[in-house]
Amino acid sequence: MRFDSNTVAVVTGAASGIGRGVALELAGRGCALALVDRDGDGLAETQRLLGGARSSAHVVDVAQRADMAALPEAVLAAHGAVHVLINNAGVSVAAPVETMPLDDLAWLMGVNFWGAVHACKFFLPHLRAAPAARIGMVLSDFALFSLPTKSAYCASKFALRGFAEALRAELAETPVRLTCAYPGPVDTGLVRRGRVWDTDKQALEARFVAERALPVAAVARRICAAVERGRPRVLIGKETVAIDLAMRLMPALTGTLVGKLRRRVPFL
Repeated sequence: MRFDSNTVAVVTGAASGIGRGVALELAGRGCALALVDRDGDGLAETQRLLGGARSSAHVVDVAQRADMAALPEAVLAAHGAVHVLINNAGVSVAAPVETMPLDDLAWLMGVNFWGAVHACKFFLPHLRAAPAARIGMVLSDFALFSLPTKSAYCASKFALRGFAEALRAELAETPVRLTCAYPGPVDTGLVRRGRVWDTDKQALEARFVAERALPVAAVARRICAAVERGRPRVLIGKETVAIDLAMRLMPALTGTLVGKLRRRVPFL
């Protein structure tokens, strides 16, 4: 499948960060875009940055099932077809399990996990109707390993990874290909906007991420290239490659070392 002017792509979480970067990358390839986010002002800014690219903005909370069920009809009304779905919308929670409010966990799972499930469930009939189609799941290196205070975020990404791999197997005999993308640290504002137990630690983590951040445009380019080719997965960043290798070769030892990180990393 080739991304070009005949391609219609839906991008969730398109108001900022990786979602905006993916939208800009796809627009550069000529795609028409259905931009989805609950942040209407952010969507308007993304559309402004897209210039003359064909796009529609859909102010929707991906966690809301009824709103997501109605979304495909709105996208088809605007563009006439759907060929690509990029599930990128995400939020963050950081807290020890003992002190984390369960409402925060439910909020995060609603966006990070259920948002992607809703999008796949409701867009899949339209993707399967296309001669060729693609689904991209923007996961994280936190879908490969877990850190202290990141139980909520890691749980959502591990769950979405399992969902995606099962869905990929279900689609094996269809024209739809599914790609899981595992980017390393990207300074998207996710940490700064997240729900936390300690605002001082939040500031330290945001600084840590910013210092090691992969460029959004480069991450978006890698994601789009992998999705276009229908690759099963793409690891983005040297740290992610190293984490994946460590978890494959020595999972028990890696888990033990990660558990000891809390004494050395000030934001955990």
